[in-house]
Amino acid sequence: METKEGMRVWLATEDYPPKLGGLSRWSAMYAETLRGLGASVTVLARRPRKGGRSPRPGVIPIGGRGYNSLRHLYFRSAVRSLAGTEGWPDLILCSTWRPAEGALLARPACPVAAAVQGLELFTRYNPILELRRKVVLSRLSLAAAGSRFTARRLAKQVPRAAIHVGVNGVDTGLFTPEGPEAGREYPLQMISVGRLVPRKGFDMVIEALGAALASGVDAGLWIVGSGPLEDSLRRKASIHGGRVRFLGEVDDAALASLYRSADLFVSPCMSNEATGDVEGFGLTFIEASACGTAVAGLAEGGVTDAVEDGVSGILTDRAGFVPAVASLCREPARLAALGRAGRERAVRDFDIRRVVRSLLDSIPHGPKPGRRMQDHIPG
Repeated sequence: METKEGMRVWLATEDYPPKLGGLSRWSAMYAETLRGLGASVTVLARRPRKGGRSPRPGVIPIGGRGYNSLRHLYFRSAVRSLAGTEGWPDLILCSTWRPAEGALLARPACPVAAAVQGLELFTRYNPILELRRKVVLSRLSLAAAGSRFTARRLAKQVPRAAIHVGVNGVDTGLFTPEGPEAGREYPLQMISVGRLVPRKGFDMVIEALGAALASGVDAGLWIVGSGPLEDSLRRKASIHGGRVRFLGEVDDAALASLYRSADLFVSPCMSNEATGDVEGFGLTFIEASACGTAVAGLAEGGVTDAVEDGVSGILTDRAGFVPAVASLCREPARLAALGRAGRERAVRDFDIRRVVRSLLDSIPHGPKPGRRMQDHIPG
């Protein structure tokens, strides 16, 4: 599908600001980027739960009683209604397979594509929902996988899926080495960003700081994010005095300032395929790289796409992470070189405008041929 001025796109999502989270940020970024490429974008987003803030102006709210069981029908109804008043768009783009199911049930006269970030391929659904998921993914005009790791899993589970690899990117004009910097207190500054949950490995981040200090590096650590482990992590970090600062949630502009002020981004995200708790990609690595900051992570899950080992940063196994980070902290010239190469890679491969254009170019015209969704979806 050629990117053209005035093309009409409907973005269907269950996550959109003011709701927080990675999918919400992804949806808002895609809407903004598509508009920047000249598209007319209509957003259909889940209505906030009772007591939540209203969606942004211009967003069509989706939902009602029994939403969790009937979400596909709510999205189908909204898509049909909109098509009845405006006609079909050039594309319906969905943040996950759940709104895509409703879009396909509406029998659209246009392509339907959806992002597949990874978690949905490891989630254990009941048998009926599992069958519905596979049917939807097989009937999409394009299933856009977040990484090669996710694409391999998708191809194994849904052999008929039309798969495109590459759906995540960053605004390299915002996340850039140039711009305001945050004040730093130590010659070497580390940063880690994410939800404070076990899978993100913040305990190893604090251990890596300790190992760097023990080797003679005068270093500090910023931890950006919030979550259930904050109290225990603060206790663990207390042995380092004020060298570890917990900064909570910050907006993108402040986050970019922190990245570009740091020497090394560390994030040992762990993936456990047996439990389904996996890292499908790792967008924070790309954000840091775009700001010219070296990165360090584990060679697990989709992180192997986000970090090019030896080019933008380093990848290790779990046992080797702490000593490898401590060693890298003693090599300022290497840190700078990794940061420069990471910036070049981020601009070349992960600029959001390039990513969206590539995705659109991979989508065929018209709906995917085959039987109607009603013939596939079990009751």
